[in-house]
Amino acid sequence: MGEPLPTQQGPLWISDMVSEDGEVRLAALYDEGRGEMRVSMGGDGPGDGRDFELWLIQGDEVISLGVMPHEGQAAMPIPENLRDLVANATLAITDEPTGGSPTGVATGPIVAAAPLRRI
Repeated sequence: MGEPLPTQQGPLWISDMVSEDGEVRLAALYDEGRGEMRVSMGGDGPGDGRDFELWLIQGDEVISLGVMPHEGQAAMPIPENLRDLVANATLAITDEPTGGSPTGVATGPIVAAAPLRRI
């Protein structure tokens, strides 16, 4: 039946990212109260030896939130020092080597991107 809803839910932000060809889809839900981003991958995953990495873009700040699951869902805790950046930010997925960008900045192409919207 799924997980019970949190008792102290904060403002929620959503983002629906779809690649130009429609083959890669990601839905993200950020709960301010929990400081957690829940992501769900759909469609095609990355190629062999590749991972999708999720990035938070706010102004000039571009910060990796981590490597995405190849399928299904994941919960990604957002560090406290980044939580103020989430509101009205953009999320982007890049195609990276296994384990994510080796440099800390995106090295592969952007697969999909979309703004976070408050709901």
